[in-house]
Amino acid sequence: MIREWEHFWVYRDEDRLLTALIINEQNVIQNPIIIHPFYQKKVFQTVSYRLQQFFHYSMIVFPTKEGKLYGVRVKNFLKLDERIETGKVLSSILFHPKIEKNFIKFLKDVTHTGSRYDFEKFLDGSTKHFSPYFRFVFPVVKHKFEQTESWNKKIKPAWFQAPKIPKHIEITDWYKRKRKELELIATFCQWVELKKKGG
Repeated sequence: MIREWEHFWVYRDEDRLLTALIINEQNVIQNPIIIHPFYQKKVFQTVSYRLQQFFHYSMIVFPTKEGKLYGVRVKNFLKLDERIETGKVLSSILFHPKIEKNFIKFLKDVTHTGSRYDFEKFLDGSTKHFSPYFRFVFPVVKHKFEQTESWNKKIKPAWFQAPKIPKHIEITDWYKRKRKELELIATFCQWVELKKKGG
């Protein structure tokens, strides 16, 4: 990143700097998180993670107060090249000149609680609150990060190429379908639990 910052001071290429930051971020997490045996066992090799990947439930969304969601489905998260590509696509959506102001307005006007309700209430005007506040579910966790060496990989030219933007970046309807699927799965799981208890 030192070289990239020096390049930026000379050429003021903001797009290149943003891409370099995405490349750096994904390389930084590769060893201590993505391929670390602990996270492989506790997260990436679990049945729930694999099911999320298989049924396409992993997504990143940028909400608006107009009730529209923009974003992408996250696929092949364990692959460095895919994460870099996803990051570039997300940045192109986030800073899209026609919709960027909508994301900023949402950010300024809506209190962030970590609940999907923060944006789902704008999707269909629903007042039902199915998704709990983040702090009601998870405690504050203090992480202890070990000092790791800087990543030292050869930079692939493809990493700096412009991303392939999906044809549909507005994914509101797709998100609603996935949410409905999850609701049906949750209902089925509750029914199974009741049957086990003899209910």
